[in-house]
Amino acid sequence: MNKLFKSLIVLAAGSLLMVSCAKWTETESIPFEYATLQSKNPQLYEAYLASVRAYHATEHQVLIAKFDNKEAAPAGRAEHLTCLPDSVDYVIVNNPAILNKVLLEEVKQIREEKGIRSLVNVSYDAVRSSVESTIAQAVEAIDAEFAALEEEAQAARQEEFDARKAEVQSQENFQTLAKDLTLKALALVESSGVDGINVVFNGMNPVALTAEKKEAETALQEPFFTLVNEWKAGHPDALVFFEGTPAYVLAATSVVTDAAYIIIPALAALNQTAFNYAVEVSLGEGVPTDRIVIGVTAIDITDPANTNGTFTEGTAIVGAAQWAVTPASTYTKAGICVDHAQFDYFDITHVYSQINEAISIMNPSPVK
Repeated sequence: MNKLFKSLIVLAAGSLLMVSCAKWTETESIPFEYATLQSKNPQLYEAYLASVRAYHATEHQVLIAKFDNKEAAPAGRAEHLTCLPDSVDYVIVNNPAILNKVLLEEVKQIREEKGIRSLVNVSYDAVRSSVESTIAQAVEAIDAEFAALEEEAQAARQEEFDARKAEVQSQENFQTLAKDLTLKALALVESSGVDGINVVFNGMNPVALTAEKKEAETALQEPFFTLVNEWKAGHPDALVFFEGTPAYVLAATSVVTDAAYIIIPALAALNQTAFNYAVEVSLGEGVPTDRIVIGVTAIDITDPANTNGTFTEGTAIVGAAQWAVTPASTYTKAGICVDHAQFDYFDITHVYSQINEAISIMNPSPVK
C-alpha cells in the first residue's frame, strides 16, 4: 500500500470521531445512524476509494478470500461482502447456487468502488460426488425393486435387471449426468454477474492407476473439462483460477496453464513445512510455477473439534503470509487464499484481524 492510501485511512478514522450529548427524562427508542466517511466527507471517501483501486492495480502478493454465502439476506455484518477488508484482492463465492439479491448487488459494488473482483466455484469434485450419489441411488432403487419380486420372477428377469444396472453405471451415463451438472454450474456465472470462475479439482493420483483405470479416469474428467474449456474460450476476458491438485488432471485442458493463480489447498497444515510439501506434490509437468497461492482457512470458533486454521504458532492465515514472503527456489509464491473468510470477522480486538495482518505482512506500507 502506498503512503496516500495509509494517510487516507488515518483521515477516515479521524473523520468518524464524534461527540454528542442529550437530555432525557424517560426511556424511549431512538433511531441511530452511524456516521461514515462517505456521509461525513464524500470527497475524501472518493479519494480513498481511488487509492484502493490503485492498490489493486499494482503488482503485489494477493489475498483471495473464499466466502460462505447464505441463501437468506445477510443477518449481520460478517455476512456482507462489503465488510471484507478493502485490501482483499479477490472474493470467491463458495455457494453460487444460493446467491441472494443483496450479495448480487455487493458483487457489483465492490468491483466498481474498490476494484475487488469476484469469482464462483465450478467444482469437478462436487460434480463427480453428485453424479456418483445419483448413480448409487438409482442402483439401490433397482436392487430394491428386484428384491421385492418373487423368486421365480427374479430368475426370469435377472438379465433385465442386470442390464438396467449396467446402463445406470455406464461411463456414458456418468458423462451425461456430469455434463448436465457442469452446464448448470457454468450458467450460474452468467446469472451472478461475477468476473470469473475458480475451477476446483482434486481427483485421483494417476501414478497409482493401471493403464486401463487411467484411461477410464480420463474419460470421467473429460465432460467437465470440455465444457469448462468451451466456456473459457467464449469468455476470453473472464478470470480463471485453478484450485486443487493440477498434477492429477488427465483430461485435455488449458485451464491449468492459463489460470491466473493456482491455489494449492493446505487447510490442515500446522507449519510451513506442510505448505512446502503440499505445493511440491501438487506440481508436475506442464504446471506453471510462477503463480502459486497457498490455501488455508480461518478458524471456525463454533466447532472446537475442527482444528483447521490453527498453526504451531498462531493461526494458519498469518503463518501462510509469513511463508509467502519467504522465497522458494523452484516456484514463485504469489499470495494466499483464505477459505471461510467470514470466520475471521469475529475477533474481540478487531474485525478481520488475521486477514489484515496477513496483508500487512505480504504488502507492508512503506515507511518514510
